[in-house]
Amino acid sequence: AALAALARQLDAAADAYRPRQADLRTVTVDVPTPVWRVAQRVYGDAREVRRLAQANPLTRPTLLAPGTTLVVLPDPTRGGRR
Repeated sequence: AALAALARQLDAAADAYRPRQADLRTVTVDVPTPVWRVAQRVYGDAREVRRLAQANPLTRPTLLAPGTTLVVLPDPTRGGRR
């Protein structure tokens, strides 16, 4: 019973951090671009590559082909918007 209660609490916490559709945006690269460069551009920190990987099925996570469109998750430290 305690484990089930903990699972419900974790699910509720996860729901609180799920971005709303209105908070999502996309970015499309025009030339071959390293994923870290996109992270630097949209989050201000190249180390945020994992946030891009969470939202996108990256088949080649180091270099994006021209025309690749990525979903950009909101930055929770900035009130959900960036």
